[in-house]
Amino acid sequence: MPETAAETTPARIRSAGLWFRDHAVLMESLADIELWGVPGGGLEPGESLTTACEREFLEETGVAVRCGRLAVVADSFFRDDRGELHHDVCFYFLVEPRLPGTAGRPGISSREAQLQFRWIDLHDLGSVRLVPDYLAALLPALRDHAAPVFLSFDCRATEE
Repeated sequence: MPETAAETTPARIRSAGLWFRDHAVLMESLADIELWGVPGGGLEPGESLTTACEREFLEETGVAVRCGRLAVVADSFFRDDRGELHHDVCFYFLVEPRLPGTAGRPGISSREAQLQFRWIDLHDLGSVRLVPDYLAALLPALRDHAAPVFLSFDCRATEE
């Protein structure tokens, strides 16, 4: 039976950047586990979505980026490893580095000890562990898709 609104955590608003290069996307993972996601994080008070994305990218990678178009809005209810219900709303933007001439897939060294970065070929996304798991199917189509995509996932719908 789904929880009531009072039993869920408040929605966490996040902003993330999709940096595509040579049929690959830059992904991040905690250094001690191979669970890959898109660089980004939560908004700080009074911060816009694009400012949060650009700040998070700089904090984590040391690369100053500029947000382009909004690619995806994902509204997700999910359970963590302890079974606790979370609500996450993430805005994914296409990003490009602010420095001209950044070609190919530059090596990215993490500015945060707990993170590692890797360029993952779009055709290899199905062979790595991704969070959220829908990224394997979604990312290859996003690069050239002109309109933003809205996704809604609710794990509670399968728990009735």
